[in-house]
Amino acid sequence: MDMALTIFYQLIKLLGVGMVGWLLTKTGKITDEKTLSGYLANAALPALMLHSLQIPFSLSLLKDIGLAAAGHIAIFAAGTAVGVLLGRLARQSKGVTGTWTACLILPNSIYMGMPVMLALYGNQALPLAAGIIVSFNLASFLYGAWLLSLSSAQKKQASLKKLLLQPVILSVFAGIILFVSPFRLPSPAAGFLEMMGVTATPVAMLIIGSQLAKGGSLRDTFLDGKVYLVSLARLVPAGIAAHFIMRIFITDPLILGVLTICAFMPGAAILAVIATEQGGDALFCARMTFLSTLMCVVTAPIMLALLL
Repeated sequence: MDMALTIFYQLIKLLGVGMVGWLLTKTGKITDEKTLSGYLANAALPALMLHSLQIPFSLSLLKDIGLAAAGHIAIFAAGTAVGVLLGRLARQSKGVTGTWTACLILPNSIYMGMPVMLALYGNQALPLAAGIIVSFNLASFLYGAWLLSLSSAQKKQASLKKLLLQPVILSVFAGIILFVSPFRLPSPAAGFLEMMGVTATPVAMLIIGSQLAKGGSLRDTFLDGKVYLVSLARLVPAGIAAHFIMRIFITDPLILGVLTICAFMPGAAILAVIATEQGGDALFCARMTFLSTLMCVVTAPIMLALLL
């Protein structure tokens, strides 16, 4: 019951911010979500990345973080397999399959997943967040960006050099260097990064609301059968596949439990942002994030109760 209430509470907050973005766009107060997207990708997320790795270093912690990152990569692998299979069975184009796969590999591990982790495991789950954030950002802005660029109207796939030079990717490497070094940022700098980082999810949800407002009525979102198909695939088969892959090499019940929670979370809010940056199908990503977030209130408690 606590887990279900936690998921519902996070749902209300996420969709509330999304509806603000929808209303502001409908009333003309937000006219170009690309400005918000640029702030998120180039400032808020790099700040979140750097702040998440400002933790005391130890070899045991490094091992746990590495295992959490490896488990999160298993989620990406499972999502890729399900996405490619789904695209082929539905006879979709390369671009559409790329978009579907991107939606399946990127769950909302932090904002939706972390409160559930804390509800089930307490503060002992917190150190694992660093590994999840590192692997998530690398997958999102490298692999996810490439997948979403496949449906770009310009038909120009993102280059590896351009992807590697993104501020959020550079911040991953900078954060790792700071983590393994004895140097820690002074309190004002760390506080600044924390303040910037906490704006990441609200801004991403504003962008989703704006995308939905520009893409037609909410009725269109609820009547899009393909969005339901991909959302259900993200919430059930992709999560199940990831869980059983992780069980092969993760025996620690805490790490396995935390990562299983991640595997059954809805689509990440960052999907629409990356699609906007890459010229991909941002509207489909926004619709999928919106619907999968609603659906996970039912699916996540059931799947986690069965597997954990």
